[in-house]
Amino acid sequence: MTSYQPSPSTAPLAGDSAARTNSAWSHQVELRLDRSGAGERLRRIEAWCADWQIGVRVMSTLDPCAVRVCFEEPKFARAFVNHFGGVIVDAAEVERSMSEDAAAEDMFDRLAREYDEDD
Repeated sequence: MTSYQPSPSTAPLAGDSAARTNSAWSHQVELRLDRSGAGERLRRIEAWCADWQIGVRVMSTLDPCAVRVCFEEPKFARAFVNHFGGVIVDAAEVERSMSEDAAAEDMFDRLAREYDEDD
């Protein structure tokens, strides 16, 4: 399978990530991909989002045949599902996951500070 690389037109900008919170990308669609056609399907998704000027992030999942496509607004997630299929992920699940990630990141930051103080 060919590795998919987003073009600069749909990839999130580096400056954007610092200015936005993770919750800005909380409207997520889980999409199953056929391994043999995944690259082409992701390119079609990228082109569609670029044509409509929709910011999008694609995240991997634990399932190697699925991805999460993340949007800033719920209307984009609904439009995506209408065009490409997939299932909108429950907002509570996304929020719980983001909270757990933030808590884990805080723990690692605290441990890193303690480690630095010991030196």
